[in-house]
Amino acid sequence: QVLLQEAIAMQRRALGEKSPTLAGMLVNLASTMEKQGRLSEALTIHLQALAMWTEALGPTNDQVAFAHNNIGVTLQRMGRHRDAVSEYQKAWEIRRARLGVQHPMTVNVLGKLGQAQLESGQYAEARANLDAVHALLSQDPKTNPKQMEAIQAQRARLAKLGK
Repeated sequence: QVLLQEAIAMQRRALGEKSPTLAGMLVNLASTMEKQGRLSEALTIHLQALAMWTEALGPTNDQVAFAHNNIGVTLQRMGRHRDAVSEYQKAWEIRRARLGVQHPMTVNVLGKLGQAQLESGQYAEARANLDAVHALLSQDPKTNPKQMEAIQAQRARLAKLGK
């Protein structure tokens, strides 16, 4: 982690504070912090990367969607499911517009959105999104069986809750 922080400092000096390359390095640092359980610090760094990518690349760039997704993951790990819903929603909207509804990255973030909605008690929205993901995964012969199992488990939780 120390080496990564030193590399980031060098990149800041060489490329400036708003470099998309620097934002990518920050994401790597945030990932390391998450693995160490330092979620609040990781969230702060993910937010910095989002701001950098948004300013440098525009609000609908794939990297911006990636940042929103990462923020959603971190928020969910922190138990902040409602906040995660907002970030996943933004990531899904960008990916849907840029990649299409059936693209695996779009489907993946829609599944995360459904899961966060389930965790935050937004059952109708969770049901709609998880059902959509299930339908999309069912159409794709390359679907990862573990991804399908996870979606089916979330749908079963909804059914058990009577939702």
